[in-house]
Amino acid sequence: MTTSIDWDHLSALGKLRAVIDPNDGMGFKNMLIDRVHWLALRRQIRGSKNVLDFGCGTGRFAKRLKAMNMRYEGIDNSKGMIDAAKKWNVGDEESFRHFDGTKIPFADGSFDAVISSRVFIHLLKLNQGKALLDEIARVLVPGGRFILLEEASLSQRKSGQAPWTLTEEDFISMLSKRFDVKEVHKVRSSEFSMFSRRITEIPGYMPYFLFRALLAPLARFELFRVLRHTNDYFKKVTYFDFLIAAVNK
Repeated sequence: MTTSIDWDHLSALGKLRAVIDPNDGMGFKNMLIDRVHWLALRRQIRGSKNVLDFGCGTGRFAKRLKAMNMRYEGIDNSKGMIDAAKKWNVGDEESFRHFDGTKIPFADGSFDAVISSRVFIHLLKLNQGKALLDEIARVLVPGGRFILLEEASLSQRKSGQAPWTLTEEDFISMLSKRFDVKEVHKVRSSEFSMFSRRITEIPGYMPYFLFRALLAPLARFELFRVLRHTNDYFKKVTYFDFLIAAVNK
């Protein structure tokens, strides 16, 4: 995929820093974001058998999906990311493939679900993005699910890696030309709760083992916390993460 970001360089930063926040040296913030994303994705992916992770990066979802007895395949057009995915998923190296960013290397109808995390924010305004949506539809069975985790903004601001400020409606408009959009859910605000900010941003505030014990309930709290907020709140924060669940026509 065409992008100004050097993904091969980022791939060396670590499993989560490479694909979430490269500035999170301590790692707690990225661990919490990753767990929030997984909780949101897991609800949508249940029941799937064959899953393609499009733009898989370091393969952060691979082991969790395989633990749910799913066939997992991950593709990325960054050679560095694929090498990192193999490093972080020892024993599952054959599940990851480098591809040319245009033609998905699988036959028609190979998957009943495709997932993608923070990929189409880089492709939405490019003709390449439209062509890749056609490719995703091709490898999905009719009625197969396409589940995206993306960034959007109502404040005209964005994260450091996002090339543009986009709204949920921008993504819905893109997808609806090829898929039936079924659900759209905000899953995370760029501003964590005060408690989460303290334990993820202040080094040494909480021991690692204790943070790990709190990670799951903290992620559930952050996920459900966004349900209480109206659009007025989201107009004030820098950006938010959301999930789109669509069905192949």
